Amino acid sequence: MNSSSNSPRGYRAVASRRKHLAACLAAALGLGGLATQAIAATDTVKVCSDSDIYHPPLLLLGLRSTVAGANDGDTIDMTALSNCTITLTAGEIPITVNNLLFTGPTSQNVTIDAHKASRIFDHTGTGGVTLSYVSLKNGYSDPPDTPTRVGFGGCVFSKGSLDLEHSTVSACEAAYGSAIYAAGNVSLTRSVVTGNNAYRTDGYPDNLPATIYLHGTLLAKYSQINSNNGSGIYGRGNITLDNTTVNGNSYGGVSAQGYVTLNASIIDSNAGVGINGFGAVTVNGSTISNNKSNFPDGGGISVSAKAGTLATTLTITNSTISGNSVSNQGGGIYAYNTQIKISNSTIAYNAAAVGGGIYATSCSNSTIQSSIIADNSVAAGNNQFYSDAHLGLCTLSGSNNLVGVLSFPLFGALTGPAGLTPLAYHGGAVKTHALLATSPAIGKGNNLLNLATDERGTGFPRVVGAAIDIGAYERQANDDEIFYNGFQQEP
Repeated sequence: MNSSSNSPRGYRAVASRRKHLAACLAAALGLGGLATQAIAATDTVKVCSDSDIYHPPLLLLGLRSTVAGANDGDTIDMTALSNCTITLTAGEIPITVNNLLFTGPTSQNVTIDAHKASRIFDHTGTGGVTLSYVSLKNGYSDPPDTPTRVGFGGCVFSKGSLDLEHSTVSACEAAYGSAIYAAGNVSLTRSVVTGNNAYRTDGYPDNLPATIYLHGTLLAKYSQINSNNGSGIYGRGNITLDNTTVNGNSYGGVSAQGYVTLNASIIDSNAGVGINGFGAVTVNGSTISNNKSNFPDGGGISVSAKAGTLATTLTITNSTISGNSVSNQGGGIYAYNTQIKISNSTIAYNAAAVGGGIYATSCSNSTIQSSIIADNSVAAGNNQFYSDAHLGLCTLSGSNNLVGVLSFPLFGALTGPAGLTPLAYHGGAVKTHALLATSPAIGKGNNLLNLATDERGTGFPRVVGAAIDIGAYERQANDDEIFYNGFQQEP
């Protein structure tokens, strides 16, 4: 009996031949141009191992061989593995096809661990790699004694794009993209990127240490990018965050050369500016809080048009900018050569040397509607007249606003303290400043944008009573002071 196909050599040959069989079949069936294309298949990983395991007369292919034998568009199926940690023993795993999907069990108990000896995946294709219900950890793009330490993609390097779905990337290390480096786009859905280390390089002083570094666009939904050493995201394209949290990163939250859009998201407690944008920045129903910038300008948001380009825009709607700080200008917001549009928002308790709430210059055709800019501060001994805002070379219009110290012309604005409670969860997915019953902002706002809800979203209508409130928070009919005095706190 011929058992050569059951030998280790035979099984490896079968794996390597798979890439050619589909093309041959297509040619035999007269499928024309499809003759050179592989037919997508599902390749099942049956053993929790990087390397192959030989159980005579069978050879069970490990993860590495399974990937090596995959065709373009295949699925690497790891759903049969349980409580599995695959430790890489032969360095990073090359992915040479354009498109590949990895699926793990929905219990998310499959982990691939590089043990700091290498990165995990090196994708040289130009399509997309998708990781679904898979955890990656302890990737390293180069050894610690490399003189210039220029590493790209601690866990994943891709010349194409990367999608993470219900997945985790942690404890990885590199200079450019400690967790992920992608030449294309990155998508995160219900995923977590945490505890990674982006180191700076002596040979590349302009290196911005970033956890996720990409050249394309990023879309994150219901995801977390937190507690990383380095900035959370650096993108050369556009960045969109939906219901996503970026917090506790050591070199800032989000930095982008393209547009930045936040929807119902949180940028919080980063050691660096919360959002550093060189294109249009749009903030909807989001909270940017407690970021402490080590840059001269901008604690919560810094936005300025690129050199040689026309003015960009900063649009803030139904949002809170609170508790951010910077050593120089613009604790909450710094804007240069930027058109500012602020509506139904709260900017409070930010701090800077000048312009605790906002510092802006060259902001033509800007508007502020139904917003609170109050209770911000500047350094002791500095001109308190600019505690809430310092606006220069700006043309500004608006109505129904509350500005603590009015240092710029804004017709009809109320002045003085806003009557806010501390930043906390008062319903919804983001923290807000509730209004005390004595707040002068109650019933004094407008709803020119016809907003259906306040910042907290569904269940919190924007209009309660005869007139809406100024700021991001609408006091509801059942609001009770007991919720604002420490007796009840949401997690």
